[in-house]
Amino acid sequence: MGELLGGTPVGQAARRWARGDLKISTTALHAAGAPDVAYIRLVSTEQWVNAPMSAPEAAMVTLVWRPEIEVVPGGWRIHAIGEPIAPDHLPRSAEGSGRTP
Repeated sequence: MGELLGGTPVGQAARRWARGDLKISTTALHAAGAPDVAYIRLVSTEQWVNAPMSAPEAAMVTLVWRPEIEVVPGGWRIHAIGEPIAPDHLPRSAEGSGRTP
């Protein structure tokens, strides 16, 4: 994959993120009333382990449960990195299914 991205702007951005102090949270936060939408915090810290919510978030990863996508059947898909996206602004195919992904 590294060769594929190579010197492209996407590859350069990915390398900057990987070399930085951003860490990914191990806990997903589900959107209220939307079990098919979740958010993962990216925090800027030098610590590897920190108490829940003790580091300020630098960005949020917005995930959407998309069971119909066939590349890898079903699963969570990253929709955006940055500000959290509200469920009503996302492509949702499992909306209101009542199932917890």
